[in-house]
Amino acid sequence: MQQLVERLYDLCKPVVEELGLELVDVEWIPAKSGRTLRVYVSRTGEGRVGFDDCQRVTEALGPYLDLISDLTGYILEVASPGLDRVLKRRQEYDIFKGRRAKVVLHAAIGQSHAQLGVLSGTTGQEVLLEVDRGDVLSIPIENIKKCKLEFRAK
Repeated sequence: MQQLVERLYDLCKPVVEELGLELVDVEWIPAKSGRTLRVYVSRTGEGRVGFDDCQRVTEALGPYLDLISDLTGYILEVASPGLDRVLKRRQEYDIFKGRRAKVVLHAAIGQSHAQLGVLSGTTGQEVLLEVDRGDVLSIPIENIKKCKLEFRAK
C-alpha cells in the first residue's frame, strides 16, 4: 500500500504545483464501506486554500488518476491540512520554521517522549526545535514519531 501512496504522491505533485498550490500529503484509505483517496494541498505563499482551489485540483487530477488501474471505485477528497497539521515530509520542517509544534519521539530526550517548542528548520537529517526554556534541541528525523503544528489565536 505504501508503494501506491508514493506513486499517487509522485503523480499528484506536478499537477497540484501547476495550479500554484503545494501538495502536502496523499492518503489512501481502504475501507469496507468504500475507498477514499485524500489529497491535502496548501498555498505556497500566504493565504488559505478555498473551496474553488479544491475543486480545481479535483478536476485537474481526475484524468491522471483514471490512468491508474489500482484505483477503481474510490472517492477523491481534496482539502487543506489545516492550521494544526501534522508534518510528514522533511521539507515541511523548513517551510514551517518559526511555528510552534509538538514533537512526539520514539526515544525519549531526557525524561520526555514529547517536546514542545518553535521549529528552527533542519540541518542534515535533524530537526531543530527551540524549546520553551531557550535551548535548541537537534532531533534526528528518524526519532520523530509525530510532529504537529500548534495553532494559537492571538
